[in-house]
Amino acid sequence: EPPKDGGGGGGGGGGGAEESDPELVFGLMRARVRQESLRESTRALDEGHGENRQYSADAGRLADRQGEIEDGLRKLHDRIKKPQIRQFFDAIEQEMVVSQGTLRGPQTDAEALSIQTGIIEMIAEALQASSGKSGSSGAAQMMQQAMAQGQGASGGGSMAGGTTSRENDDATGPGG
Repeated sequence: EPPKDGGGGGGGGGGGAEESDPELVFGLMRARVRQESLRESTRALDEGHGENRQYSADAGRLADRQGEIEDGLRKLHDRIKKPQIRQFFDAIEQEMVVSQGTLRGPQTDAEALSIQTGIIEMIAEALQASSGKSGSSGAAQMMQQAMAQGQGASGGGSMAGGTTSRENDDATGPGG
């Protein structure tokens, strides 16, 4: 529990008067991963548009997926305490409705992809605002880890090379 005066906190760089809600942060992270997946599916459908006899039906299924992502975000509305984040959610949901209508068009071209990219960027901004911090906040670090896992990349970590066979540096500060 954060101190009553709104300050302090350890490890993560200090607490604030209003901490981020983990369920809200994870819900936004989940929405971002799903939105990125939808964008890639939209791109793939557009690339094969000429040969696909079921293009309209496939685009309709993508529109349904967009609706499911939007429904997931709506379930988080009761958890929003900050007006700024509520504004982000409203804008994101409006763009998702536009994206859904575009896909139902059916339209999967650069315009549709641009709308979906804008949604992804708005979700990232909402994540940053919900964490109440910038830079290397705990929520941002969790998001980066989840994004790396969601991309299905094998391996991980830095590819810069080096070794870990050395003594640890002396730790300073409180043990917690």
